[in-house]
Amino acid sequence: MAFAANSGSTATYILGPGAGWGYAINSIVSLASWRDSALYQQTYQIWTRAVGGATFDLAYPVGNDLNPVADLNSGGSSKITVSDSNGGFVAYGIDAIRFVILDIPAGFEPNPGGGSTAFREIDVFGSAVIPEPGSTLMFLGATLAALGLRRRALS
Repeated sequence: MAFAANSGSTATYILGPGAGWGYAINSIVSLASWRDSALYQQTYQIWTRAVGGATFDLAYPVGNDLNPVADLNSGGSSKITVSDSNGGFVAYGIDAIRFVILDIPAGFEPNPGGGSTAFREIDVFGSAVIPEPGSTLMFLGATLAALGLRRRALS
């Protein structure tokens, strides 16, 4: 589904808690294209929310190598891939992701202030975080120990 997003537009996706530990995001790919004007240029922010959190934190500012567009008849497309250069995660332990569309700078579009982008796709790649059995057992052991101490204190 294609959609045109004006500057200041947001799109929030609630992923849910997964297996209780949230999601690990490996990469995000966005595609934009249009047959005319500068609607294929991209500049936005990625915000994430930790599992059970109430607020979003800025994870990445994103923008393609903007090219000045000479006229309203010049079309084009752009693809941006956001990933960790060290092979890690873009985000870890999250339950929601938000995209905030920013204005295209005036020198890069023939209709300054338009600031729209015609997104064709935004793909988020990742999986639910599954704790290792050892960490689950350690958590369970600590919980039982705490309950045992509490029981002794009440006796």
